[in-house]
Amino acid sequence: MAEYSFRTAQAGIDFGYRVNRSSEIRLGYSIGHRKASRRIGSPLLSDLSGKTSFASLRWNYDTRNNAQIPSRGIELRNSLNYYFDAPGAANSFAQAESRFNAFHSIKSKNIIIRPLAALIFLIKTPTGKVQRLMMGWFGIRGIGSLYYLSYALNHGLNDNISDTVGITLSVVALSILIHGISSQPILDFAGAANLASREAALELECDILIPAALENQITEENAPRIRAKIVAEAANGPTTAAAEDILSAKNIMVIPDIYLNAGGVTVSYFEWLKNLSHVRFGRMGKRFEQTTNENLLRVVERATGKKLSDEEIKIIGRGADEIDLVNSGLQETMVTAYREIRETRQSNAEIPNLRTAAFVNAINKIAVSYGELGIFP
Repeated sequence: MAEYSFRTAQAGIDFGYRVNRSSEIRLGYSIGHRKASRRIGSPLLSDLSGKTSFASLRWNYDTRNNAQIPSRGIELRNSLNYYFDAPGAANSFAQAESRFNAFHSIKSKNIIIRPLAALIFLIKTPTGKVQRLMMGWFGIRGIGSLYYLSYALNHGLNDNISDTVGITLSVVALSILIHGISSQPILDFAGAANLASREAALELECDILIPAALENQITEENAPRIRAKIVAEAANGPTTAAAEDILSAKNIMVIPDIYLNAGGVTVSYFEWLKNLSHVRFGRMGKRFEQTTNENLLRVVERATGKKLSDEEIKIIGRGADEIDLVNSGLQETMVTAYREIRETRQSNAEIPNLRTAAFVNAINKIAVSYGELGIFP
């Protein structure tokens, strides 16, 4: 095995004849000098250098509708090169090459690209088929947002209203699923209004707007038309600096991306801690917690005279699993971080928004760490 670097000086002449709009034949001759220097490999492998000359015959067939970003058509390139001279070659030789590319815009209602990709690439992860399909349609942050919104709705509303939450979200999920299967927008739906563009969805009146995919979606141009009460930045940088100034002037709260989508990095940190210790979270204390909880339940039974079922004891008395501890640590980290950011903003009238407060808070923590380590001042 070896690796070579090549230097080539070459001159030649090339003639072409266009048979029709899509087909072309070209004939050429080139002469030059090539040097191949060994970079990696056995010292027994020598460098190669010398004269190079060859004649070429090429046939190109191209029906693409666009050379840069084709959506349909084919590209066929065939070449036959006859080398009269080449470094390291004792005799002349011929070399043939063929390349074929086909392009087709997928519009079939039965072809699903994004969910299929999610289904394949997440197949070895601890997720079910339905979860992988949902991640494919919504994106990991979009499905996470729906999950936590559902949790909040189910725990913050009275029973009469919360009963409708599941139905509502199921209808939303089903409508998006139908949209994905059809690969086309659902236009002219009875009782609904068509939007002029997908960007227009950002300007609909709502309580919480969650841009969860692309950056620079809320700009100086469309920020005056944003009617949400809260903009929660699940994507990285979906709001430009000029747009945020406009939103602040309209008293629209922007939850910055540096905080809102930090949950994934936080859990990655927990994973790093677990890898360092080589012990999963909960392994050392789960059984002790379970025994303690069960003993407390027995005391409650004796004090109240009411016997709990084995299933109730199992549910109430169980110790914390790894996922319980990770969720608890994530919640504690995010709740504490938000309180710190909020307090930083409220304590200084010159801080205009939560993003600036997050930066100030982070810089203060770095300064404290430098001071404690003796690095600064």
